[in-house]
Amino acid sequence: MQEIIQCKEVTIRYVAKVIGILVSTFSAVEYGKLHYRNLENAKTRALKKNKADFDAEMVVTTSMRVELRWWYVNIRNQVRHISHGNPELTIQTDASLQGWGFVLNACKSGGRWTKNESQKHINVLELLAIYYTIKAVADKILGKHIKILLDSSTAVCYINNMGGSTENEADVFSRRFNDQLEWELNTDVFRNICEKTRVPNIDLFASRLNAKFAGTLYSEDNYRHGKLHSNCSTVANPAVVHTTDEIVSTETVDSTVTKGSIGTPARKQGSSSVEENDSNCMSCVRKIFRQRGFSKEAARIFMCSWKSGTKRQYQMYISRWLQYCRGEKISEISITVVNVIEFLTILFTNGLGYSAINTARGALSAFGLVVDGYHVGSHPDVTRFMKGIFNLRPTKPKYVNTWDVNLVLNYLRKLSPVKHLSLKELTLKLVMLIAITNAARAQTVHLLSINNMNKSSSQFVFKFDSLLKQSRPGADFSVFVLKAYPPDRRLCVYTVLKEYLKRTKVIRDQHKKLLISYIKPYAPVTRDTVSRWIKTVMFRSGVNTDVFTPHSVRGASLSKAKFNAVPVQAILHKAGWSNCKTFSEFYDREVAPGISFEEGVLK
Repeated sequence: MQEIIQCKEVTIRYVAKVIGILVSTFSAVEYGKLHYRNLENAKTRALKKNKADFDAEMVVTTSMRVELRWWYVNIRNQVRHISHGNPELTIQTDASLQGWGFVLNACKSGGRWTKNESQKHINVLELLAIYYTIKAVADKILGKHIKILLDSSTAVCYINNMGGSTENEADVFSRRFNDQLEWELNTDVFRNICEKTRVPNIDLFASRLNAKFAGTLYSEDNYRHGKLHSNCSTVANPAVVHTTDEIVSTETVDSTVTKGSIGTPARKQGSSSVEENDSNCMSCVRKIFRQRGFSKEAARIFMCSWKSGTKRQYQMYISRWLQYCRGEKISEISITVVNVIEFLTILFTNGLGYSAINTARGALSAFGLVVDGYHVGSHPDVTRFMKGIFNLRPTKPKYVNTWDVNLVLNYLRKLSPVKHLSLKELTLKLVMLIAITNAARAQTVHLLSINNMNKSSSQFVFKFDSLLKQSRPGADFSVFVLKAYPPDRRLCVYTVLKEYLKRTKVIRDQHKKLLISYIKPYAPVTRDTVSRWIKTVMFRSGVNTDVFTPHSVRGASLSKAKFNAVPVQAILHKAGWSNCKTFSEFYDREVAPGISFEEGVLK
C-alpha cells in the first residue's frame, strides 16, 4: 500500500490486487466501503483506456492517495459492530420528478428541484431527497440512530452499501441494447431449408423478435435477455445468420490443447472473463516484444500502434497461435515457415475462409517476426499458400447490389418542415443526412462535438480531437464539413442542424457531444445508438434491413455519387481512402434492379 502512495505510476494489476485485499477486510472494517470507490473507478477507467490490459501502467491520482492514506493510518483501529440496536427515530422520505418531501414525527416539509436537478434520474433524486432531509433536520437527529423509510430499492441498496460505482443495472440495460446477442436465421435460407425438408413444429431457441412461425415458444425469452452476457450460443455457420449490426468477436479459446489442433472458440460467462482473456492475450504480445529485446517503453508504443478495432480482430488469432505453440511445444518467436503454414492449415481445415485466414496472417505479422529473412506474413511460401486458400475459398462480397438512396431521400422530404418535427424525428433526420452527405461511419457521426464546431453562413465545420477509423500518417481527416443545400431545403443538413442545436440547447446541460438522446436524461449517445437510428430510418424508408446493415449507407451514397459522375478522387477523399481498390472491391455496387437514377445524391 505504501508503495502505491509513493509511486507516480503502477500497473493496473497491482492496483487490482490492493483493492482485493481492501475488499476482503470489509467484514471487519465498518466504514471501509466509503474509502475505496476512487480506487475502483480509477482502475476501471485505466482498464478501458488500455483495452483491458492489466499489465499496463496507470497514474496514481490524488484521490487514490487520500483513500490509501486513510487505510494506512486507520486500519489498526477499525471495528465492526454486530448490531447498532433499535433506531431512535424513523424518517419517511420520497421524491418525484417535481420535488421531494419528508415526515419526521410531526415535522413535515419538502421542496422543489432546481432545473438541473429535475433532469437527473429518479434514483438520484431519491438519494438527494434523503440528503436534503438530513440537512433540514440535522439539529433533531444529531448523535442519534435513525431509520429511513423510502420506496426506492436502488437508493436503499446504495445507502446500505455506502455508495456504488455504477448506475442501476436494470436502468443501464433498458437504455443500452446488445444486438449481437439477438441472432436470427436468414429468412430466405430458412424458407429453402423448409422446402427441402419440412416445416418444424416448434422453435425453442426463438424469442419474440426473431420467431419464424406461429409454433414458437417464448418461455426462455426473458431468461435469455436477463442473461445478456452468458449462455449465448456460438454460431457454427455465420453465413446463415443475420444480425442487426457489425459483429465484433469477443471469443476466448479453451486452454486444453491437443497437439496439432486448435480448440473451437467458446464464449465465457461474464464480461470479466472477456476482459481477462483480452488482458492475457495482449500481455503475451507485450511480453514477446520484450523478449525480442525492446525496452518497456518501446513495447508500450508498439502496443499503441494497433487501433482498438484491429486489436479485437487480431486477439482471437493471437490466442489461437499461442495455443498452437503450446500444443506443439515451440517458442512463439523462434519459429519456422513450416510452423506458420501448419497453423494456417489448421484454420483452413476448421472451415475458415480466405478473409479470416488473411487476418490471422496479419496478426502474426504484427509481432514483427522474421523467418528466413522475410517478415512472416510476406514469406514467399506463406504468400503462395494464401493464393491457394483464395483459389479454394475465394472472398465473396457481402452485397452484390445496393439500395437506392432515393428511397431514404423521399422519406426525409416528408419530415418537413423541421420546426414541426418531434425531437425524435428531428434527430433521426439529422443523423441520416449526415451519414448520407458525407458517407460517414457511425463512429464518425457519434464523435462530432459542439466544442469543436464553427458555423458560417453556408456550412458547419467540425474538428476531431480523436483518431477516426480511416486516420493514418500523412492523411488529415480531422475536419468534417456539413454544407448547406439550397436547391432543396427539405434535404439541407445545414438547416436541420440549426434547428437541432436550437432545440437541444436547453436540455443538453453540460454535454458537448453533438448528438444526445431524445429522451431523458438527454445524455450523449454511443456509436451503437447512432447505428440503430440509421437503421430505423432505413426501415421506415422501405430499405430491406434484413439484408442491408446501417454501414451500407456508406456504400449506397458512394455508389450513387459515382453514377452521377462525381470524380473518383473526390469520392476517395470523402471516404478517406488512398486508392480506388477498396471502393471498387467492397463499395461500388449497382443499385437493386428496377430502381432508377434520375437525381444525384441529393438532387
